[in-house]
Amino acid sequence: MNYDRNRPVISEKDQALLGEKTVAILGLGGLGGYLASGALRLGVRKLILIDYDTFDETNLNRQLFSNEENLGRLKVEVAKEELLKIDPQAEIIVYNKRVQAIGDLVLFKGTDLIFDGLDSVVSRLLLMEIAMELGIPLVHGAISSFEGQLAFLDPDKNRMELIYPRKDLGASKTNFSFLPSFIASLQINKMLKYFLFEEDLERNVLFRFDLRNRDFYKIQL
Repeated sequence: MNYDRNRPVISEKDQALLGEKTVAILGLGGLGGYLASGALRLGVRKLILIDYDTFDETNLNRQLFSNEENLGRLKVEVAKEELLKIDPQAEIIVYNKRVQAIGDLVLFKGTDLIFDGLDSVVSRLLLMEIAMELGIPLVHGAISSFEGQLAFLDPDKNRMELIYPRKDLGASKTNFSFLPSFIASLQINKMLKYFLFEEDLERNVLFRFDLRNRDFYKIQL
């Protein structure tokens, strides 16, 4: 794959380093599709994709790999097909599975970074526990209507509990087309800084955006 447009910010040596990294993405909905595409186009050539769901009509307004032709198909299968069209030499490992227990951490072994593309608080708390058990950083992301948030979380404690003190929060039913790509892009930026420009990385800080009211603020976790 041609990465000339990454130069000169990303050197040839650093580009090769990105190509050796493995990233896992849990959830291939609004955020997950953009996360997978963004990581691959940046140069991460081994991706682990985990999702149990299929595409339906409610996904058409915002999910990158969703279209009328693949309704009813597994998200992981469609995502793999589309990603290999971008880079046929990439290694795309998929699991059609719902992660429900700490024992599912075996799916994430060998990864350098985990992306949160989920829409369930309970699942996010479990994912943070898995990240802690494996000692792998987690890049959290969430979207709802005009609002979005993200954070790079070190695996030393469950800061997801600080972000979500209530475990009974349901998933938002309102998600516009522009928000997933916006938040996922910022998550990808966190990944790039972690791998190559760590001096610019803000760890354990929650960034919140309200695009309707043009508000932005940070919370130290």
